[in-house]
Amino acid sequence: MYDTLTHTCTREELKEDFERAAAIAVFQGQVRRSIASLKDGASVAMQQKDFTKASLFNLIALALSGYAASEACLWHETCSGIKANIKSPYLRAAFNFLCSNGESFSDVLNEDEISFQDRVALACTYLTDSQLMSYVSQLSKMLIESGRITGLFLTGLTEDGISLLSNYVDNVPPPSHTHTHTHTHT
Repeated sequence: MYDTLTHTCTREELKEDFERAAAIAVFQGQVRRSIASLKDGASVAMQQKDFTKASLFNLIALALSGYAASEACLWHETCSGIKANIKSPYLRAAFNFLCSNGESFSDVLNEDEISFQDRVALACTYLTDSQLMSYVSQLSKMLIESGRITGLFLTGLTEDGISLLSNYVDNVPPPSHTHTHTHTHT
């Protein structure tokens, strides 16, 4: 699993998606790996002269370094107060995950701004079988109703998948037929 995590984080870092790499590492209980991703992100941001982003990544890394699962008091109180102000959905999800104490992951699982694949992976890892079935059912229903094509990963080409495709087609705007060149016959 560690090799897969390292590969996944490295792939995301190469795409400069340091927030996602950090969150995935946190979801796998690898806070040190998460901090490394954020430090790499801070270095890249500094090279790009994005000092605000570099500072943010360093501050988030510092906050994560204070996490200890057994010592919940002050760290959890502090992070619970500031996590709503974190703009990055992946970093917000990472803090929600750590603040959940393994009890309820609803703040992470309902975070629409992170990919549903990441949310399903988290659900498969941490939810009980009955919780997982309920979550996947709710998520599938939402994806079908909204016509989000990525939902086919959950539905497949079943009756639900056909409903999803139908809703997708209903929601796609018709192509605009603007003609910039007209022909005149004389």
